Amino acid sequence: MKKIELKCGAAIEVDESALDNMELIDALAEAQTDNPLAFSTAMLMLVGKGQRKQIYAAIKKQKGSSVVSMDDVGDVFTEIVEALGEQAKNS
Repeated sequence: MKKIELKCGAAIEVDESALDNMELIDALAEAQTDNPLAFSTAMLMLVGKGQRKQIYAAIKKQKGSSVVSMDDVGDVFTEIVEALGEQAKNS
């Protein structure tokens, strides 16, 4: 598990092999083409339900809002993928 401190303030742990999950790749592909709501599934697959809730709460607190935007979640998703990518480069 890789510990990641996100810019939004949440601290999470993600399995280093998470990006090797073809179902995650499929959900991302579906979000890009047919169903933008599939991005929610991709986020769930990457971090799990509890951590997703933690991330959303941190975003709300950081933004001073009761709404979590798709852009905010996309930024966090990218941040997680980049952190996992750095781990792969350093291995």
